[in-house]
Amino acid sequence: MNKQFKSYRSIFIVVRYNGKLIKMPRKGWKSISIPVEMVARIQRVIENRPDLGYRSVADFIIDAIRRRLEEISKSPLDR
Repeated sequence: MNKQFKSYRSIFIVVRYNGKLIKMPRKGWKSISIPVEMVARIQRVIENRPDLGYRSVADFIIDAIRRRLEEISKSPLDR
């Protein structure tokens, strides 16, 4: 039996495989692993700075990656 769980940015499909439940990202998305300590720091920022507008760790990470890519693309080596 498959279930869907809504997240702020994506929908995950949970499937049973070899007796275990596996959470899979929706089509067109990739999962990544980051250190637990980094996630904890991001969660503290989200909780302590609601003025920044982040609703989830995923929101924060997507914004951070987007900003870094914009920064890199301004470099003459990226053109």
